[in-house]
Amino acid sequence: MKLNRLLLFPCIAILLNSSLFAEDEKEKKFPANQWVALAKTKVVIPEIWNKGRHKGINSFGSEVYCEKLGLVLSLDGYTTAPAGKSTPNNYSESMYGFNPITTELTLIKRNNWQGGARSTDPKKCSYPLDENKTEPTPCPRHTYNGICYSNDSGKFYLINGANAGVPNAHPKFKINGGTGVYTFWEYDVETKKWKELDYPGVKRKEPYDTLLRPMLGDNSLYLIQVWSLWKYDLKTNKWTGLKKHTGRPLNSGSKGCHSTVDPIRKRILIFNSAARLRKGKTETEAHKMVNLRYYDVATDAFVQIPLKGAVEGKIKAGIAYVDHMDCYAVRTEKGLFLYFPKEKKWKKPEIKQFIPKARKPFSWTYLNYDSKRKLLILNRYAVLNLDPKTLKLTDLKVEPVTK
Repeated sequence: MKLNRLLLFPCIAILLNSSLFAEDEKEKKFPANQWVALAKTKVVIPEIWNKGRHKGINSFGSEVYCEKLGLVLSLDGYTTAPAGKSTPNNYSESMYGFNPITTELTLIKRNNWQGGARSTDPKKCSYPLDENKTEPTPCPRHTYNGICYSNDSGKFYLINGANAGVPNAHPKFKINGGTGVYTFWEYDVETKKWKELDYPGVKRKEPYDTLLRPMLGDNSLYLIQVWSLWKYDLKTNKWTGLKKHTGRPLNSGSKGCHSTVDPIRKRILIFNSAARLRKGKTETEAHKMVNLRYYDVATDAFVQIPLKGAVEGKIKAGIAYVDHMDCYAVRTEKGLFLYFPKEKKWKKPEIKQFIPKARKPFSWTYLNYDSKRKLLILNRYAVLNLDPKTLKLTDLKVEPVTK
């Protein structure tokens, strides 16, 4: 009897602690309409994988918000090498989730691969571990924008990316079921299992310039690339080519973009930095300002959103659809700008710019909208609680573009 009581007390303590943590997260409030810097990220490695550690190499990969988990998901590095020891891992291979309230970055799923260098040399390359035979997982890669999470299916998706070291001649590559980047994968956040799906019948494979986005309520994903555009039906698991390769680029803006989805109007927004002025070329409007367009699912067309004179800056530094305000939040090196599609107007919020303490503070910075907490999340740097009741906005005037 005494033993049972002794065992019971720790269990009660654990339950109470869990309840308190949940309450702390629930009640934590951020001041309205100002960026709040987040505390230092705490990496959490579950016991099953605690022989290794996180390796931050996600400089060529985007992040996506998962409503079911309340986390920002991304792929990043994992290594079993001791701290301070050099490793060849140059590519992201494992799933991590970031909680903006606790600032914890948790390893959710370690892939069954050894990350490698930008090389096919068997001594340096990526290769599948023995576990990959029975539980296949995607190869390491730079993901770029080839990831998304669908609320309709409750699953995460991965396509394309870059890894200069696969396929290769490593003795375990074939026998352990090695695959390349031109593959399409589904990850179930509940079972924590990957499943390889059929790859689209593209004529031209594009590793870097892929944009994969879900359309809420349609049970579909859209693969927007420089040369083609495809739709994936989540119910039938079939691809349909909407704009197939004709020898001419689509002018989709998918190359080097940031993106978000407006589920109300069925739009996939595509945000780009100003065009780079090449030597010997004449400067045009495209070189002076950022660019914002959207793919209209209903009309199967790309539509430009005018912003000259309204949105300042040349560098894309984040975009997100803000559900509780029905607007598009666009961030550049000059600050935050809001576009209200119902009014077709740009407005400037009275919010001081937040500049991360980073070597390149406006490179690879992504905005995600946390629909559970109604927060804008800027990577692992800061959060913004937009309160429309107290937010001060200034109307911005758009100027005509000169050709």
